[in-house]
Amino acid sequence: MSSNTKKRILSSIAIILLFAVLFYLGKKVVLLTIMFVSMGIVDEVFNNFFKMPRNSAEYLFSQISLFAPFIILFFGTNNPLLIDGALMLGVAVNLAMIYFLFKANIKREKFKKLSFLTGIFFLFPLIALGTIFTYDKWITFIVSLFIINFGMDTGAFIFGKWMGKHKLWPKVSPNKTIEGLIGGMFTSATLGSLFWNYFIGDINLGLFFLFALFGLLSQVGDLVQSKFKRTFAIKDSSNLIPGHGGIYDRVDSLIFLAPFFSLALKCLY
Repeated sequence: MSSNTKKRILSSIAIILLFAVLFYLGKKVVLLTIMFVSMGIVDEVFNNFFKMPRNSAEYLFSQISLFAPFIILFFGTNNPLLIDGALMLGVAVNLAMIYFLFKANIKREKFKKLSFLTGIFFLFPLIALGTIFTYDKWITFIVSLFIINFGMDTGAFIFGKWMGKHKLWPKVSPNKTIEGLIGGMFTSATLGSLFWNYFIGDINLGLFFLFALFGLLSQVGDLVQSKFKRTFAIKDSSNLIPGHGGIYDRVDSLIFLAPFFSLALKCLY
């Protein structure tokens, strides 16, 4: 086992323990943590992608734009208009990301000109994640989301190392393989189904394939970030988390998956 793999495992265990403590402390503590994580992502993008200072007007506007919606969630709201609007805007941002991944060839200079929108760009998918906290079973649903997302990461890593021979998309992410993608989707579907059946409700073939689709969407989110990083010729968003890179490296696929998962919850409940 390489030293980097050991770092990844130890960091993952530390993250799991941290979230266990946060869940124990309650909803508002978790929401505040998500807000600070969001601010950390914006900080990484400005400092490591755009190479722009923290005292720039664009940076300050992006950070400030994160506050108000999280304050609304912090004090609690069941307003259907706000919840539905957040979900739709989160999905719309993700569709724009998919277009960027498959079609758009945006130069780094163009991204920098739109840097003042960074906070808003990450805000809507994160607020879609925040809507899960309006459910009574919010802890169970959040854990389910984590299991599906990290099941994809773990399955893709294991199956990719074990039998990966065919590259998925070398120009965007040279280390990912088709075998890893399929293995990750199967792992997401299996772990997600087991957790759902035991803690939430009966599982069926439709839900199994839905969780496999969520695994695929999680991988798409990772590929979006990979293309974003290649546009700026960087390897990691930062070196904050040993073996994982930065905050954005760790939660890129989770942020992307959250709006679709939240939308599915709305349909199921």
